[in-house]
Amino acid sequence: MTGRGKNNGFMSEEWYKKRIPIFLEYTIKCLKNQTNRNFTHWISFRAQEKKHPLTKELLRNLKDYPFIATFDGQVHFDDRGNNDNLEERLAKSLACLKEQLWTTDWVYVTYMDSDEVIRNDIVEIIQTEEPEYQKALIHKKGYALNLETRQLADWSIGSAWSTWTLMYPYEIFFDAKKHLKYLNGWTTHEEIPDKFKCKELPENTFITTIHNWNRSSIWRHYHKGKEYYYEAEKNLILKQFNL
Repeated sequence: MTGRGKNNGFMSEEWYKKRIPIFLEYTIKCLKNQTNRNFTHWISFRAQEKKHPLTKELLRNLKDYPFIATFDGQVHFDDRGNNDNLEERLAKSLACLKEQLWTTDWVYVTYMDSDEVIRNDIVEIIQTEEPEYQKALIHKKGYALNLETRQLADWSIGSAWSTWTLMYPYEIFFDAKKHLKYLNGWTTHEEIPDKFKCKELPENTFITTIHNWNRSSIWRHYHKGKEYYYEAEKNLILKQFNL
């Protein structure tokens, strides 16, 4: 939620107030309606947001939802912010997670921005994948939804988008030093296909939302393809995402 990018990892109070409703209405809604609910949602914030009234209200809204909140900032390399104490911050967050999660052989982590949406069966698809060292599952073609106008279009990308899954051996995942080494020098999601053994997930299983509070995604982007104009067709697509 916070801790990423410039301005000490906090866009603005106005941004935070606008982003939380998007997170609840789109990202959380799609996750609550997954065909496979066997997951825990790790939500990361800066330490400064722990006592913020908006954070407290957000977490109250999630009281019947399987989540763990940490307050150590961005938990992987931030190509727009400060990474000087990343290992220290990551170690604190991982210790918090380890106390609350069960022991297993592998950990599958699906990275999602707080305004991303995935199709209602994608967790089930991810969990059918066999684990492998440094294996990543990536999306390359999905949709873009303009939240201001409700326009819907194809969205194609040449690299992994801001939603992807990486498989970690359990012992590596919970050791901050090994965890960062395992990421193989990764600094941005655009490098994922070059750093990991990637398998593409089925097409049309993610939506990137477009709104006035995006960092970089805009409706008139070269990623945007065919637009869907007929309401019946749009509604059929959005129903797969519980939207």
